[in-house]
Amino acid sequence: MSQNKILFFIFIFFLFIKGLYAKPSQIVLKRRYINQYVLIMDWIVRADSWIVTHYNDTNLCRFAHSISELLVELARKMIPPDSLKPIHPHLLIIVENMERSLYYCAQGEKKKYLKFRRIVLEEQKIIDQLLIDLHINIPMIEE
Repeated sequence: MSQNKILFFIFIFFLFIKGLYAKPSQIVLKRRYINQYVLIMDWIVRADSWIVTHYNDTNLCRFAHSISELLVELARKMIPPDSLKPIHPHLLIIVENMERSLYYCAQGEKKKYLKFRRIVLEEQKIIDQLLIDLHINIPMIEE
């Protein structure tokens, strides 16, 4: 085998290895982030609309609280692309306050539940406005 062919194969091998460890592109990050965002926000909207009419069911609130704790962990690990970095802190505020509201719901503390729920609703409005300002359309799941 000639030296040029050996160098060529080494170069191709290097590109292959580099590709295994390369950071995902902004396009890939955006697609991942939006997919995760949509699932998290869909769960929050649907859980909230159900819980608000069933907040006296502490077993249901405990169940929902368990799910919300997992969503907090997952949201904290999400990596927003540059174009969506302005909304990520608000997503974290929403998820964390949803978890808090469900915790107090499970404890039967209605006033605290409603306090944290109000923060969730306010932050959702902030994200909606940010998306408009940034000219970003994130589709939500239809019923």
